[in-house]
Amino acid sequence: MNPKGRVLLVGADPVLVNELAPTMIAREFELVPTPDVRAAALRLATEAFSAVVLDAARVPPKDREALVALQKEKGGFALFVLEPATQISPAQSAPLRRLVWPLPNGFLDQVRAVEVPVVFL
Repeated sequence: MNPKGRVLLVGADPVLVNELAPTMIAREFELVPTPDVRAAALRLATEAFSAVVLDAARVPPKDREALVALQKEKGGFALFVLEPATQISPAQSAPLRRLVWPLPNGFLDQVRAVEVPVVFL
């Protein structure tokens, strides 16, 4: 049976690959793991993918930005970024940050306790 599409998984550890593989197979998608953004860029240059899933816990910020730029330039695939909840804290300043929903346990308590303005868009 031919897959409905292909999903490129960037920077994921074997545990995440093992978690996602059965779900992808059940939905008739082929999961293609790659170790880093460089390997992903090489595959994206020669192969078609429906989506790219980036494990932000294992990929440096500079490489994440490069993959976002590649997605904007090349297009043709959806880009999903998996961010661990441990990286999200109002105590760590950032110009703009994506939050997962629902918010991690205790996040709003941290917002109340931190002494800097926090803006939600």
